[in-house]
Amino acid sequence: MKKCIVCDEEHDQGIIVVNQFICHTCEQKMVQTEVENSSYSFFINKLKTINLSAVK
Repeated sequence: MKKCIVCDEEHDQGIIVVNQFICHTCEQKMVQTEVENSSYSFFINKLKTINLSAVK
């Protein structure tokens, strides 16, 4: 089980993005959220927490 960076809950299914875990439920919500939706900025802010310096 890993902790999702979006919902902060433990899950066993999801994806890893630059060493950060996003659960399947949050992933689905993110890809289905329209830009005009108020949740869109929430998801963008959560994704900004991914440490891209780890990629270098």
